[in-house]
Amino acid sequence: MTAIASESVRFSDVIAHEYAPNIAYCREVITAYEASEVDYVVGTVLGKYLVSGSATAVAGGSNTGNGTMGSITVSAWAIPGVYTLRITVAASNAGAFEIINEAGARVGTGNVASAFVGAGLAFTLADGSTDFAAGDIFYITVTGTEKWKRVEATALDGTQIARAIYIGGLTPSTAYNTSTIAAPTDTSVL
Repeated sequence: MTAIASESVRFSDVIAHEYAPNIAYCREVITAYEASEVDYVVGTVLGKYLVSGSATAVAGGSNTGNGTMGSITVSAWAIPGVYTLRITVAASNAGAFEIINEAGARVGTGNVASAFVGAGLAFTLADGSTDFAAGDIFYITVTGTEKWKRVEATALDGTQIARAIYIGGLTPSTAYNTSTIAAPTDTSVL
């Protein structure tokens, strides 16, 4: 049978509502980056990862303990923002802590003077000459450039988590609902 006509994919095929009353329009320009050339069609599910991530830590002004934060390694799946490290259990030359993200969710737990790996961060909180008290805090600020690519279930860089849906390119074309993401080039898409 010969096709008489075809219809391109429309936004409404993948998006029920583009406007959320509490946050306004849900459309954002993002930077897609793929290792090899890929065509995105409307509905392509994207994951986010961090490029050139870094972190700094600042002790709370009223901390009892005088321990220090070692250097912080940031992985690609860390999420930029300010995390709060809070001492939950005080102990002589030891203790336990939790890490809280900006949304108020606990994203990890660890021990003073032991290596911590979680939430895309790796560091050691060293014990000082004065032990930490429950409630002592450090603020960890994670920064970096976020990029997006197709969701990959086996990825370990954060793109295994679905975070966005591709809805179009920025420039008009005959195939407005498809963008070719050239490798290795940053491409802005919606």
